[in-house]
Amino acid sequence: MACCSRTLALHRLRISQLPKLDRCTRLGTRAASFSTAAAEPTEDAAASTPPTSSANSYPFSSAALVRSLPPTSTGDLTPLARGSQPKSIYKGVLPRVHQALRAQLDPDHSRTSLVDRRSAEQIPPGSVLTIETWTSTAQRGSSSFSGVLIAIRRRGLATSLVLRTLVANKLGVEMRFSLYSPLIKEIKVVARAEAHKRQQGLRRTRRAKLYYLRRDERRLTAVAGLVKAQRQAEELAQLQAEEKAAGKTGTARAAGQAPIKSGNKVQQRKGKKR
Repeated sequence: MACCSRTLALHRLRISQLPKLDRCTRLGTRAASFSTAAAEPTEDAAASTPPTSSANSYPFSSAALVRSLPPTSTGDLTPLARGSQPKSIYKGVLPRVHQALRAQLDPDHSRTSLVDRRSAEQIPPGSVLTIETWTSTAQRGSSSFSGVLIAIRRRGLATSLVLRTLVANKLGVEMRFSLYSPLIKEIKVVARAEAHKRQQGLRRTRRAKLYYLRRDERRLTAVAGLVKAQRQAEELAQLQAEEKAAGKTGTARAAGQAPIKSGNKVQQRKGKKR
């Protein structure tokens, strides 16, 4: 009985181990087939793979593919000279964009010179300005604002001027104007704050920002008088120019009519003698 039970147990173990052995053999055959397929690539796969270079192969793996770049010839290329291009080309893109926009909005550099610290036409703080602006983009109507320049905000294309004045000698009003705005028609300098001690005119200020004028408005009271005097001077100069132009035309007409009159008189005298 003991021998029969042992034989039955061994038979059962063999039967249970048969599927496992079949699986192992199947996996082994599959791995062998995959290895042979990888070892013998087809012609299509070889044609589709990019060209590799044995000299520049990847040192950490022999299976890595490295593309071979075509040789570059630098004989036809001429490098840019350092002085041929503006300095802004080496600092980034935005300086070049700002330079192009500034050349478009201010081609004659008349506005840039008003705030440039190295320019002789720089407007010192404390000067009296009159800024004329268009009321719309159609540029049909305009309005003007006069006041004391209390601050200059230098921010490239976003540079702005702050003017302050008094309305009815009581109410303080401030306006901020963008320097490169296309709505600005004209910027007139009524009076420059360049006078020193014992000199007539607006005195030069020691500060760049005159925000203290919001509390001390003695300088603002003279704005209306200065603007009125400038307007009167402009009107007088315009009248004188018109009178000169009229005088020149009158003298030209008189000079052109004089010989005709003299010729008529000579003809009349000859007729009388006859």
